[in-house]
Amino acid sequence: MEREKTIEEILAEAAADSEAGRDLPADYARATGTPKEASKVYSLRVPEELLTQLRQIAEADGIEPSALMRRWVIERIEAEQDRITGRGALVADLRSKLRQARQLLDDVRKVEERLLWEERHAAAD
Repeated sequence: MEREKTIEEILAEAAADSEAGRDLPADYARATGTPKEASKVYSLRVPEELLTQLRQIAEADGIEPSALMRRWVIERIEAEQDRITGRGALVADLRSKLRQARQLLDDVRKVEERLLWEERHAAAD
């Protein structure tokens, strides 16, 4: 029979997993291994009031503000490319459906995490 992990071991694993995927876009499940595309850090100035709103929206979505900002920038660039290339409505509709599917997957992930947490705590009691 396998011994039960200590809280320190569980937290260390969670921290390692979190750190390993911190720079990945939040709109898809984190994969193991190296990222396929290189990324760069880009700083921008945002008024404090908007940052407060960003933090509130991100918290409600259960993601980090930086991941939400990245998602929005990527979505806007894709939309502009579609407009410029004339792909417009069809691609916009497909992207909208893809965003909805990703949101559903994020929601499922949150529920699974909550259930796992509840199971762990029920087993500890």
